[in-house]
Amino acid sequence: MPDPAFQLDGRLLFRADRNQQFTAVFVTAVYIPPGAKANEALKELHNNISSLQHKHPEAFYVVAGDFNHVNLTDTLPKFYQHVTIPTRGNNTLDRVYTNKRDAYRAVPHPHLGFSDHISIMLLPACRPLLRRHTPTQRTITVWPSDAVPALQDCFSAQTGRFSGRQLSVRERWTWRSIHRLSSATSASAQRTSTSTRTVTEYPNQKPWLNAEVRSLLKARDAAFRSGDRLALRAARRQLTAGVKRAKAAYAQRIQGHFTSNDPRSMWRGIKCITDYNTRDAQCPRDPSLPDALNNFYARFDDTSPSTRFTPPPGEGAPQGDRSRGEEDPPED
Repeated sequence: MPDPAFQLDGRLLFRADRNQQFTAVFVTAVYIPPGAKANEALKELHNNISSLQHKHPEAFYVVAGDFNHVNLTDTLPKFYQHVTIPTRGNNTLDRVYTNKRDAYRAVPHPHLGFSDHISIMLLPACRPLLRRHTPTQRTITVWPSDAVPALQDCFSAQTGRFSGRQLSVRERWTWRSIHRLSSATSASAQRTSTSTRTVTEYPNQKPWLNAEVRSLLKARDAAFRSGDRLALRAARRQLTAGVKRAKAAYAQRIQGHFTSNDPRSMWRGIKCITDYNTRDAQCPRDPSLPDALNNFYARFDDTSPSTRFTPPPGEGAPQGDRSRGEEDPPED
């Protein structure tokens, strides 16, 4: 998902869903002859790779080949070299650079044909986000499609039960009666009109993924399994349109947090963008903490002359109280 879908004017965006999930992969094959000038070769590589990085800053880059006497990190210091074994005699001429540290582990293999360079197999060393974190399950409350008639019946029953009591006109619609009516109606509706469902959340699940996109994904998979090319083409078009609608709706919902003139809604939007989780935060249970904070921040407000001098920790008590006019005792 591109950043412009969530970018807000005048604000800096920090994506929380970019943890080892790359938007694209670029592979560059390199061969530098032994007699080539290193500076010119590095300049050519730097211009091409920097241009790609400017257009795709969140992509994964692989630069591999026979570099001979050239070291790519001289001009691109944020790239990492993964071949740590000799590839021709005692020299490491064949190198693989990526923009991620510890992305691969090099394993030597025999020569191909009559080549004087050994073969290198790169094994992925980093685990994807989906494998590093297990899916979580949580229980949610859903409103079925036929909940509206049940809610109307529940509200009518609760209204009749409260209005049948002998109450005065003033007492009938006081705030207490309205609160009791709404609380009872809400509790009854929760019991009779809602149902619970267990959903699975994956660590790489996109925040804009909604029920419409899920149903379109299932329809696309079903069309693929059926072998009908026309149905598959139509399902793919519908899926693309559904994903665009879901992204636009999610971006509008996030931007709405900052246009409602509500500080709580604004912080909710910031937490959603930055993936700030407060469930692990625990407030201190010391009841004297507010008084201690007030004393600390108000220590400079009291400017009365009777304020006693408090020595820094580790020093002795002051000699006499000069704020009260006391003099030091005379020396013998």
